[in-house]
Amino acid sequence: MKVRVGLVLLAVGDVNIAAETYEMGLYLIFKCDRPCNPNNFEIMNGRVASQELQDNTPTYRVFRIRAALRKTLDLRSYPFDHYPISVSIEDKFLGADKLVYVPDPQDTGIDSDVHIPGWILASHWQASVEGHRYPALHNTYSRYTFSVTITRPPLAAFLKVLLPGLFIVGVGLLALLLGPDRVMQRLTVSTSALVGAMLFHLNLTSSIPPIGYLTFADRFMIINYIVLALSIASTVILLHLTDRKLTERANRIHLLFGLTLPALWISLQIINAVAM
Repeated sequence: MKVRVGLVLLAVGDVNIAAETYEMGLYLIFKCDRPCNPNNFEIMNGRVASQELQDNTPTYRVFRIRAALRKTLDLRSYPFDHYPISVSIEDKFLGADKLVYVPDPQDTGIDSDVHIPGWILASHWQASVEGHRYPALHNTYSRYTFSVTITRPPLAAFLKVLLPGLFIVGVGLLALLLGPDRVMQRLTVSTSALVGAMLFHLNLTSSIPPIGYLTFADRFMIINYIVLALSIASTVILLHLTDRKLTERANRIHLLFGLTLPALWISLQIINAVAM
């Protein structure tokens, strides 16, 4: 039996990146090529919070559903991230030898009033069907998946995530303007900036789930650590030289690090941006 499946997305809410969860409100539409009972569907990547049968004929069923869903997200581009959120269904009992889902583009789409606070919802969507095999059951089931992409607004990502980090490293690099005669003040500014960067990074990673790879924000902060640590190292060298009264050598070290560290930071951040 072939069952044509349409889906109209009505709402997306409670997008929680840390928990990798979200909610969808939708109409699920079934059209059969003969009298059928497609009611035994199951949401594979979540659970049904509420379900209401809206239309019911022997070959046509419409359900209004609110579902709590979960999906593993790729956070490598965080905070300039975009995620495909989806909902997948299978029949609980009938394998692909008895029931096959077929996407129905005519009855699929996104309601014009869908709005997600803090996110941009793509206007295009994807609907696909694949056979999902369960080796233990020795059977394959037809799985229908509807997906759409949400994107974090770039300006909001920059202002809320990167701008504070830029201010911290900027203050730390300002210490390079202090000459060898103010080495203790320079050391205070550099160490304070490094501690501030570490605390900001800890707060930043608390909003995403534990992952085994580096995000764009992680690499951004690691570059800040490297440059601020080199700034502290240069200050310690200056402190050693000034204690030994090697003023001319201290001035050369001061000039060298004052020129190279900002250039190094800019170069590494460009590489990070290109690799995103």
